[in-house]
Amino acid sequence: MNFFLSLALTFAALSPATAQCTTQLCPSRGITNPTAEYGDDDVLCSVLATQFTDGTLTEAECQVIANDAIIDCCPVKQSPQNCFICEDASATFNAAKAFPDGPTCGTIDDQFSYLPAGSCAVGFAGFVANGFNISSYCECSNVVAPNVCKVCDDDQDISTTANIPSDEIDFTCVEGAAYASHFNTQAACAVEVDIAETKAACCVDKGASGSTSSFSMNSFAGALMLLLAGVSFA
Repeated sequence: MNFFLSLALTFAALSPATAQCTTQLCPSRGITNPTAEYGDDDVLCSVLATQFTDGTLTEAECQVIANDAIIDCCPVKQSPQNCFICEDASATFNAAKAFPDGPTCGTIDDQFSYLPAGSCAVGFAGFVANGFNISSYCECSNVVAPNVCKVCDDDQDISTTANIPSDEIDFTCVEGAAYASHFNTQAACAVEVDIAETKAACCVDKGASGSTSSFSMNSFAGALMLLLAGVSFA
C-alpha cells in the first residue's frame, strides 16, 4: 500500500501533468474519512482525492491507489460489527486506556467496526508487525499478556525509582516493564527495547531497596508512539 503511493508520487515528480483519472478514489460513496492519512507520506485522503483530478497521477496509478485506499478513505461502519479489538464480541476490555497523544482502546475498537468480514487482520496488521499484543494491552478479558519480554536477569528486580533512559519517551522503569509485557516474543521486544541500556538503568539486585519483582498492567501510563504511526483505517 505505502510502496505504491510513494512510487506514484515519485512518478508524478518526474512526469508532466496528465489528464485527470477516470478512476475515482471512492466511487460508490465518496470520501467518508477525509482527514485520514494514507501511505508513507501521510497524505490526507482529501488531498489524495485532489491528486486524482489534477493530473498528478496516471490512470494506472489511480487504479492501484484507489483499490488500496478504500479502508483508509472510504470506510463504512459495519452493522453488525464483524471485527473486534479482542477478536471476540463477548469479551470486555478497558475502553478508556489510551496511547500517549493517540487514540483510546475504545476508539481503536470503533475503527475495527468499519472493517468488513474477512478483513479483520487489517486492523491488527500494524501491531502484529511490531510484535505487540494490542488485545492484552487493552486488557481484553479473554487475553493474557505474553510476559515473555525479559529485561532483567532472574536474580534481579525492576527498580521502582529509576526511569527508562530515553530522549523520546518519559517512562519509569515500572511503566516500561509493563509496556514490555505486551510484546509477543523476546525477539520483538529486543527490536523496540534497548535491552542493555535499560537493564543497566532499571535492574537491581533482588530485595534491594526500591525494587519490585512484579508490576501492575494498569500502572503503565504510555506507549511508544511509533507503534501507532500510520495505523489508521477508519
